[in-house]
Amino acid sequence: MKLLVEDYPYPADLVMPYITGIAESLVTDEQNIAVGYVGYCFNKIIDDCVFFLPKVILDKNNLILGKYDPKEEIELKKIKKNTEDYSLIHGLSVWIYRAIGEYRKEKKNSTIVYRQSISQLDSAPKLRDATLLDTYLSLIKFANENQDFFTFILKNVHSGYNKINWQKTVTHSQAFFQDGKPFYIKPINKRRQINFDEDLFVIFFSIINYINNKYGFKGKINFGYELITGRQFDNYLKGLGKIRLMQIKSKYFSDKTLLLWDLCYAFFYQSEVVKSSHSFNDYLLVKDFNIVFEVIIDDLIGDKNILPGLKHQYDGKAIDHIYKYESLINADNIYYIGDSKYYKIGNSVYGQSEYKQYTYAKNVIQYNLNILLGDDTSTKEFLPYRDDLTEGYNVTPNFFISAEIPKDNPNYHTDNLKHKEGGDKRSRQFQNRLFDRDTLWLSQYDVNFLFILSLYAAGSHSAKSAFKKKARRLFREAIIDVLNNKYNFYRIETKNINKFVYDHFRQLTGKMYHYGSSLILALEINDPETETILNMLNPFYKLTKFNL
Repeated sequence: MKLLVEDYPYPADLVMPYITGIAESLVTDEQNIAVGYVGYCFNKIIDDCVFFLPKVILDKNNLILGKYDPKEEIELKKIKKNTEDYSLIHGLSVWIYRAIGEYRKEKKNSTIVYRQSISQLDSAPKLRDATLLDTYLSLIKFANENQDFFTFILKNVHSGYNKINWQKTVTHSQAFFQDGKPFYIKPINKRRQINFDEDLFVIFFSIINYINNKYGFKGKINFGYELITGRQFDNYLKGLGKIRLMQIKSKYFSDKTLLLWDLCYAFFYQSEVVKSSHSFNDYLLVKDFNIVFEVIIDDLIGDKNILPGLKHQYDGKAIDHIYKYESLINADNIYYIGDSKYYKIGNSVYGQSEYKQYTYAKNVIQYNLNILLGDDTSTKEFLPYRDDLTEGYNVTPNFFISAEIPKDNPNYHTDNLKHKEGGDKRSRQFQNRLFDRDTLWLSQYDVNFLFILSLYAAGSHSAKSAFKKKARRLFREAIIDVLNNKYNFYRIETKNINKFVYDHFRQLTGKMYHYGSSLILALEINDPETETILNMLNPFYKLTKFNL
């Protein structure tokens, strides 16, 4: 099993044997080649699987997991087997493959997916459109998830082996008598005819043993069969496997054994095609994995049914992620706007992307105002961005989310979703006006790439829903913490809210917001204007300080 990392500059003479036949998307100079793919390929020339890993696995020093030089670790077996790093990297290759498969099912007409499978050469429906790796994974899954099935069959097969056949024992054995009772020193046990379930099991576990040894999988082999190995298994790969399976095919009737037979036959069929082909490659690859990453994040945090003009905006811009959730100020829903960033670990998400993100937010605000003002009559569905009384604007949550691999504990089990301290930015036209239309805050979050990759690929709706709830709650609470640390918030108690707004509109525009029976004031901490405003209001109004 070989490993190459997306966009990493390898010496051309080192990498060419692994990419021959699929090198359509390369960044290259005279001496180096960087492959722009993520995914899987079985390369006939080297008779091995090549996995193209995403660049996010590299740290800022271009080391895999901060430890391994990509040029030195093209052979996965160089990483000590049965270690955490070996399991993690091997698992990543499989999860990447499954995630691309999920993306392909969702985006059937995508132009970034490149696929060729050995089974496309055959017309058998059960084999069609399955890559070698599909078959390997199906075999491993069957081995790991059906231990009870194997135990049940074997228990029935051997249930009579230790029972004495008394008729044969009495007929063929000499009895010794003691106290008038016969004793037989060599009783004859019951024997059964050859069992075809066991014959299939021997073939199946021999395949699992082969896959485990050659590609580093961990299919369970918990039964003490004498397996087919070495030259004998090589003969099975060259055609004997198919012949032997066809000889015993008519012996199977249950759904499980029929499925097992199909999987074994698919394995030998594909192996025979590989052996007889001179140049055929079997692959599932993605050219721009950042697009897949965006789809993964959107599936895990975004809303599906978004009004036209929001996600795909009228000025031609497209938001990565947008969803309705509880406002930072009150219980009304408001749109949260996110942008996923797929970079090598350590790269900054800011720069040009920052200004694009502010534009996305401004477009969403204007979209809702157009509906409110009757300028857009295509829909009546809008969210309350502007308070007509104070002319203040609700705060629009806006954020980046980028992938990382936890340095101290890389794993597939914890999301490691966190707000990046010091990663908050602000765009504004006026000082000390939180509720101004042009005051826009932008936050940054990191998430464990390994976790979200496996969560998306596994396809568990309940697990995805649980993460979505957690992520949306965290995004809201983290932005609120930022605002509470930057502003002091007050409730203004007055008998006549309208009169108060009218009397102080000039001094407090962009600083106050009204909803229900509440009138709130946001004043930036340490801003020189804040103390002046408080001195002006305190003698006449009761201001109750609170946190959002």
